[in-house]
Amino acid sequence: MDPAFLENWHQSMMASHFGWTEDDYRRAHAALPRALELAKRFYDAGVRLSIGTANFVRELVLHVRAGIPPWEVLRLATSGAAERLGMADRTGTLAPRFEADIVFLKSNPLEKMENAGDVDTAVQNGRASRAEDLLERTRVSN
Repeated sequence: MDPAFLENWHQSMMASHFGWTEDDYRRAHAALPRALELAKRFYDAGVRLSIGTANFVRELVLHVRAGIPPWEVLRLATSGAAERLGMADRTGTLAPRFEADIVFLKSNPLEKMENAGDVDTAVQNGRASRAEDLLERTRVSN
């Protein structure tokens, strides 16, 4: 995996928590139900939503908590994201001649969206790697 990508990923995973006080967390927690309600209203109104922040699984879970059906949340995170990025003609779906990085999960995210983080194997550029091996590589490179 590209070292620059890994460094950026590690930084962005922690960036939203730098400098937060207990009061910041309390206010964010208090605002969460309203934010979830707004996300559901946008979805119901047909607003095209995008999923894909640094805390990907958490974002998936929150969209389900907002009341968006799990299958639709997964679609938003895959083919929907490709559409929003203008890349749907070459990625975002498993189809002949499409770029197809994919993850294989140990458990079903449709049963519990947190399972989307339960990765067994990732395939990137035609190369399969076990999740444990990828995590070990990130530890060694830091």
